[in-house]
Amino acid sequence: MLTLAGIPELGNLAQKYFTCVDKLENSYYLSRPEAVEVLENAALISRLRGTCSLSYGRISSVVGLDQYPWNVIESVAMSMGYKSSNDSFTKNDIEEMYDSDADYANRFYGNDTEQEAIETLSTALARLDVDTVIADDLERLFEISFDPHRVILHFELSTVKKFDKLPGEVIYEFSPRGGGLNRLWEEYEANANEPYLNNAKSVYSLDWSWAKSKYNRPNRELGDGPYRMMEIFEVLGKLAYPTRKYVARLIRALMVRHQQMTVTEPAKMPKPTEETIDRYLANVAAANTATGGTFEQRAVDYAVSIQYREDQYRIAGIGSSVNETNLST
Repeated sequence: MLTLAGIPELGNLAQKYFTCVDKLENSYYLSRPEAVEVLENAALISRLRGTCSLSYGRISSVVGLDQYPWNVIESVAMSMGYKSSNDSFTKNDIEEMYDSDADYANRFYGNDTEQEAIETLSTALARLDVDTVIADDLERLFEISFDPHRVILHFELSTVKKFDKLPGEVIYEFSPRGGGLNRLWEEYEANANEPYLNNAKSVYSLDWSWAKSKYNRPNRELGDGPYRMMEIFEVLGKLAYPTRKYVARLIRALMVRHQQMTVTEPAKMPKPTEETIDRYLANVAAANTATGGTFEQRAVDYAVSIQYREDQYRIAGIGSSVNETNLST
């Protein structure tokens, strides 16, 4: 306790030491010796987070505590006054980054066609002595055009701007089902939500094993996208943080540019009137609509959207072309 109190950067941990030990034991099921081992690294954890801006998942690896989940490190850091990962990377960060990347794309890629932009990226990578294969990988991902994988790649590269993080590792640290991811998802023409949940459920990190699991059954929609994405992650993972951060920006900027050039305005449905709403609900109530529950679910979505306003809940069903519930997502 006296030793902790004598190190200013440890903040309030000296006063919260035993509370933190109890939390590590009760919430993360560490033994007392394991909890003490983690806390012995508190000073280094503080410096890596505060001075070097490492993600909690990255810290666990650097400190040699990767036998514990990333939120064990987060718990210790929060005891010292650092923000949680959720509060450290928000919807506002994504919005500002997307706009900044769009502006940078205009300056860096100029009037390039998409093929020329890929070549511009490849030239820039070569000058940095970075494997140019990732330019080919990105071009292939554009060809496949599977939105969930492109959004996952985009989000992983976005976290690199604020934190020294290896893209693809510890993927749930920055809440890829929260407001930030949802804001990025809005920029893509997507028919369903939850790209991480639907493509990387219960996966701690995206690795080659994950990529191989996508080929248990051939899927033309996925193509070789998972392999291409893993190749990008692997190349970036070998780079020093300043270079990784810059290359991630080059890729994000090109992804934003590609998306803005290919997006199309969706066909607009006529605005419903009170009469058409009444007729729709009456038809749904009258008999089975034979739509696999889609029309029935939309009726429920409508009722929920009235009872629970959007400032309280994210209404998931309204506007989606797939059958998904509201409060469960």
